[in-house]
Amino acid sequence: MKVSPTIFGFLFSFMGVVFVFLAFRRFEDMGEWDFLSYLFVAVATYDFLTAFRFFRLGALIRKKNNK
Repeated sequence: MKVSPTIFGFLFSFMGVVFVFLAFRRFEDMGEWDFLSYLFVAVATYDFLTAFRFFRLGALIRKKNNK
């Protein structure tokens, strides 16, 4: 069974939201931005960029199949 790139896009978007949430929770607990908060933001950024790539790939596949 093949999994659609759009499903992976939503999965990576969800993981990005979770890491942003963790970063802000860490900021609230510590009162300042520390290394772990920045690491969470960096991982979230990577997840959002990967999700964007999967959404774009899904659109390209749909466009190719419609031709």
